[in-house]
Amino acid sequence: MAVPNRCHHVAWMFLGLYVVVATLGWSGQAGAAARDALMLKPAAVMDGQVWRLATYFLLTDGVLDLLGNLLIFLFLAVRLERIWGTRRFVSLMAFTVLGGGIAATLVRYELVGSWAPWVTLVAIYGLLFPEEIIYFFVFPMRVRTLAILSVLIAFAVCVSRGAAGAAYFAGMMSGVGYYFATTKTIPWLRRARRTVAEAAVHPISTVKGVVSARAVEHAARIVRDFDAKRPLTIEDRRFVEDLAERADPATPMCAPYSFSPANTICPPCAAFGRCLKRHVEGDFPTGPEL
Repeated sequence: MAVPNRCHHVAWMFLGLYVVVATLGWSGQAGAAARDALMLKPAAVMDGQVWRLATYFLLTDGVLDLLGNLLIFLFLAVRLERIWGTRRFVSLMAFTVLGGGIAATLVRYELVGSWAPWVTLVAIYGLLFPEEIIYFFVFPMRVRTLAILSVLIAFAVCVSRGAAGAAYFAGMMSGVGYYFATTKTIPWLRRARRTVAEAAVHPISTVKGVVSARAVEHAARIVRDFDAKRPLTIEDRRFVEDLAERADPATPMCAPYSFSPANTICPPCAAFGRCLKRHVEGDFPTGPEL
């Protein structure tokens, strides 16, 4: 099975586009004309200027808005693209941006800015890595805290802005809905469903396949080595085989791009060892034979 593409060229491309468009937008009359050509105008979209459905999110309002966008893409988007692969990352961005653009066109509201996409990215990143510490500007903050605050603020803004809020909310729901639909991963619901299923089949026994914290750390190192194209040792390959054999064969496996030992979803899963083996079997680096 092929390993998903883990390059992160598109996230860096967005970073560059934000800087270029912002610089152009601050350059007097020419900048005003460029901004007018990129912003979402429902009447213009209905006249055939469909590019506005996608270009409006590249516009920013001032230096602080630009800096916030750059930080979100630098710390979150680049890593999400590396985990998911470029195709999934671009699809998520497309659903978010186009969802907001189509909603704004339907409610006849002129739309500017990437507020909905970056709130979507923060929310999804918070689901995957809730305990991770990031520095937002100069303040250390758990991703979970940042995600909750972002969603609450976003909801309050959506309610207060009427038609504009409806467009932003539609964009966020399009992105989050795409994520849930393609990954089939609503963490708390999936954990609850697995617990109920295990309790029904094995009411007394422990859950099969659950690995220790030390084994998770070993698996995380193996994944880092594999993704960096470093050959795996004989011990590492034997560890992968052993972990896969001890995994519960009845537990469903998620999509390959969802697997990561660093998140809070995969390690407790009884299929962890099988997912680890699938991850490294796609293109085993050349190394000594077992």
